[in-house]
Amino acid sequence: MSESAKTAPSNWGKTLIGPEHEKADVINRVFGKALGKSDWVARSGMPGNFYFNLDNIYSNLDMDKKDIKEVHAEIIDQMEIGIRKIGASCVGFIMPNQGLAGVIQLRGIFAERFSIPTVVIRINERLLRNQIWFEQKSDVLNPPISPKSRVLLFCDAATSGTSIYRAALIVKKFGAKCSDALVLFNRLQGANDRLIIKHMILTSFIDRKFFEHQGALKDDDFKHDGKGTRLEFESVSATV
Repeated sequence: MSESAKTAPSNWGKTLIGPEHEKADVINRVFGKALGKSDWVARSGMPGNFYFNLDNIYSNLDMDKKDIKEVHAEIIDQMEIGIRKIGASCVGFIMPNQGLAGVIQLRGIFAERFSIPTVVIRINERLLRNQIWFEQKSDVLNPPISPKSRVLLFCDAATSGTSIYRAALIVKKFGAKCSDALVLFNRLQGANDRLIIKHMILTSFIDRKFFEHQGALKDDDFKHDGKGTRLEFESVSATV
């Protein structure tokens, strides 16, 4: 375990990194590349004019590799604190069918540091056997997800909390415990409140206030989200 992970106070269940953090500038430079505009229309039929695309960080040729490495180290330190806090025995990396390559990159970095097993959870797959990717070398007699497991979920961003809740339901079908999730960016569009009703705790690395403090976001970036995200979350029981 790193020295920072040993000594850092636990802020689990809240936002871990605020605008006054000692590494706020480098975090803003790196994650600021993930911010963008879009006219995409969500499944709920409500337009969303803002997105957080983790892949933009890794595809940007102008990114300083030293900055990325520094942010990676901070993310992994915070994940280690969370794993110890909740006693997780496995980390589930949430991914839609089409990506995200950035989440897979973080999974690889995580695997280099920890011996704790990881799985990839595909929230859009209907067949349970295809929803979770197990490592080829997994021990058949001691699978990474079983009734003995406590799984920490990890994903890039939270809006309504729908993807996180779907992933938790998938994990629970294997009999495992799953009540905690860590996201890199919380848009503060209701995920915390909706997940707490489902007895889940959401922790974020940074949130919308972090970027607002840096002047990168304004209220107009979120004006369409409230109703749409609520409708999407409320439909989850019918579609999982």
